[in-house]
Amino acid sequence: MTFEGIHRFDLRSIRFAFYPDGHDGGRILADISEQTLAHVFGNRLSEESWIDLCARHQFLLAAKALMQYRADPSLPIELAVKDFEAFGGAFATATGMTAKSIVGASPGEP
Repeated sequence: MTFEGIHRFDLRSIRFAFYPDGHDGGRILADISEQTLAHVFGNRLSEESWIDLCARHQFLLAAKALMQYRADPSLPIELAVKDFEAFGGAFATATGMTAKSIVGASPGEP
């Protein structure tokens, strides 16, 4: 699957597309900030672009965006750290799972 996204340098965010009803249905846009990406997935190597990071984790990002869209299709979709909190706190303690363990560590990280 090809990732569809643009880095919005002026807003320090990535706008990406996802398809709630598959590619035969409508195309919906969502945003995620560089700050949220860094917090959720950890510090990245400087040569890795934000688009590459999103492309590598596009299924998780699309799933989270879809949850927001299904909750209220009339609102803009802006992923924030709170959308990924299930991968931290008590959940992480109980299961040993974090966002990094689910989607993979950064290159150069254990």
